[in-house]
Amino acid sequence: MRKSAILTTTLTVSAISAATLVCGASANAYPREETIGLHCYGQNPNILLFPFYGGARVTLNTPVRGQISISSDSKDPIPYTTDTTVRVTDLRTNRTQTYHRRWQHSLSDIGGYRIDGIAARGRTRVSVSAVNHGLFQTLRGPTCTGIVSA
Repeated sequence: MRKSAILTTTLTVSAISAATLVCGASANAYPREETIGLHCYGQNPNILLFPFYGGARVTLNTPVRGQISISSDSKDPIPYTTDTTVRVTDLRTNRTQTYHRRWQHSLSDIGGYRIDGIAARGRTRVSVSAVNHGLFQTLRGPTCTGIVSA
């Protein structure tokens, strides 16, 4: 192998390594989302309309280090109310934080809930349960659980 070929190969490998380091560092700076209960659906309390979605999005790498955000939404043409309980458990310490939200389902972009500033580090279990109050009946929704790495 000639000297110029070795130099070109060395420069190419160095450039790729530098790009990987730079991109890898910046990729961790942006928020990343994981879904809890992707296929976690329950019956709509208004009987014939869209099924209730009980899962949630967990946003990791929020602007405040060591905190996560949890949000969810479920649309329906006939409004109904949901009482949601979110439990966040640090699997290292077994410490559980519990949050309650009451929110309205509709077709607008305003529905759903969001919980910010949840302290979480390492492996964390997130459980979401709900009770749905419709025009005709009240139904318990499914409990959707998953583990994220905060």
